[in-house]
Amino acid sequence: MLRVNKHITYFKNIIIVLALIISGFCANAQIKTSVDSTSIKIGEELIISFKVETDSLKNVAFPETKSFGALEVIENYKTDTLIGESKVALIKQYGLTQFDSGTYIIPQQKILVGNKTLLSDSIKINVSSVKVDTTKQKLYDIKPIFQVKKPSFKKTILNWLLILIATTAVISI
Repeated sequence: MLRVNKHITYFKNIIIVLALIISGFCANAQIKTSVDSTSIKIGEELIISFKVETDSLKNVAFPETKSFGALEVIENYKTDTLIGESKVALIKQYGLTQFDSGTYIIPQQKILVGNKTLLSDSIKINVSSVKVDTTKQKLYDIKPIFQVKKPSFKKTILNWLLILIATTAVISI
């Protein structure tokens, strides 16, 4: 009797695992994440793309943020829609940059497809500094300090008086 219960439990576990695997393959939406380059120079634009493929035109919400991790969003491009025979593909692109050299990770981003939340892949980006050759580039002296004329007190009072008269005239009319 004990041996039969072990076999039943074993088969139940196999069925549960198979059901989870099959449900993963039968998901009705999937996301692909890509970048145009994994290595950029300081201040250079990097394009990250999220491609969501669904069975129908479900409501898809892409991230609306000012930064992806340490990388700043400099451009939020329009969403491109491709309609195929059985699937609809939505492609959203963002222009990212970073002004410090180093290695950065673009973290997973949440994308809502209908009432389901999908996560994008995280991507490692290398930002390299720009080498400047000071032997070929001409150096310039620092510009001297110069005085700026301050507006006179009479002009300031006269301007405020004219604004007051104009405002009073407009209100009166």
